[in-house]
Amino acid sequence: MSTGTFLDLWSDPGSRLGGSALPAHIGLADPEVQRLPDPSLLLRSPRISGSGIQYDIELLSGSLPGHTGACVLFLGPGLRAE
Repeated sequence: MSTGTFLDLWSDPGSRLGGSALPAHIGLADPEVQRLPDPSLLLRSPRISGSGIQYDIELLSGSLPGHTGACVLFLGPGLRAE
């Protein structure tokens, strides 16, 4: 899915993504980073930034490292905000 299509779905109140905040979990895949419980977040205000996407976040549980390499962002209305 393109970033533009994703942002269109996010802003559409009739879509499953529509809404002001979306729960998410980050899976850290960088073997050099200390293994921590996967952080639980609420994402808000998605926007294009350079060649990627940027969000405002609220950390709900866990902690985020100061920097990391590879990670996976799982998001959607089916996730529980812990």
